[in-house]
Amino acid sequence: MNSAESHGRPHHWTLDSTSADRSLLDEHGDGSGQDQEVDLTDFLVLDAFHVRVGEGAVARARWRIAAQVRERELPLSREAVADVLLCASEIITNALVHAGGECWVSTEWTGAHLRVEVTDRSRRLPAVLAPGIEQGSGRGLALVDALAYSWGWEPRELGKAVHFTVAADVALAVATA
Repeated sequence: MNSAESHGRPHHWTLDSTSADRSLLDEHGDGSGQDQEVDLTDFLVLDAFHVRVGEGAVARARWRIAAQVRERELPLSREAVADVLLCASEIITNALVHAGGECWVSTEWTGAHLRVEVTDRSRRLPAVLAPGIEQGSGRGLALVDALAYSWGWEPRELGKAVHFTVAADVALAVATA
């Protein structure tokens, strides 16, 4: 998380699947909910959902992402899945604590990378911090920077989207060969 304080917001989150899920999916795909045959060079939206401040939401969001990885049998090692879940926790928590208590999460499979994107309503730019040892927060994006294959952010009309990718085991083998 960034070093900014939560300004009295609760540190509990809830997961809420709403019509916002469909609109986010429509932004990235056809929104039909139908499985589509895709070439490995295309991306496939695995899931899109809305998260709100409330008890257990970040954990449920992690579970939902892990379930998609399992159900789709993506070629990610246990370590890569652990990295995905930690990075997702950090980005989602940042959005909930620093950007108004809600966010939209989407996961996409490219055939070589799992991409997780978290959209929020804040225009505040993400920043990798170097907090002192005595500070209890501010290390989240440094973890994402260290663990993800890539990460970044893009402005949106009403805020921003922070994303990261984790490479499939096959993609890593090719990249290091």
